[in-house]
Amino acid sequence: MCCIQFYNEPDANFMPGESHYHLATIYLNRKQFSKAITHYTASADLNYQIDYSIYNRGVAYLNLNKTEQAKMDFQQVIKITKDADLKRSANDAVDKLSRIKTQEKRTKCKSKRTADYQSK
Repeated sequence: MCCIQFYNEPDANFMPGESHYHLATIYLNRKQFSKAITHYTASADLNYQIDYSIYNRGVAYLNLNKTEQAKMDFQQVIKITKDADLKRSANDAVDKLSRIKTQEKRTKCKSKRTADYQSK
């Protein structure tokens, strides 16, 4: 005979933040970036591995070409993490995004100057 027991009290070992984090990681690996962002945000809001949740959310934003949101997440990680490797990775990401932004500005200015010259 099989018996299923139901408990009215929540399981003390159940960690909803951890569940969101792992689900977000699955979505990130499956390239479902919007869903990953939702669950990394929930994980951080529930104080589970906040620095890693925010860093990975930044990676998801980056994959959606939302560079400003990604940069803000990486900058926040730099401020809050105690993990030296994570801080280094976040710094590298911010530096790379800054270089890309500078390159885009140069390209835009060069295109404008070329267009101005051709119109004369």
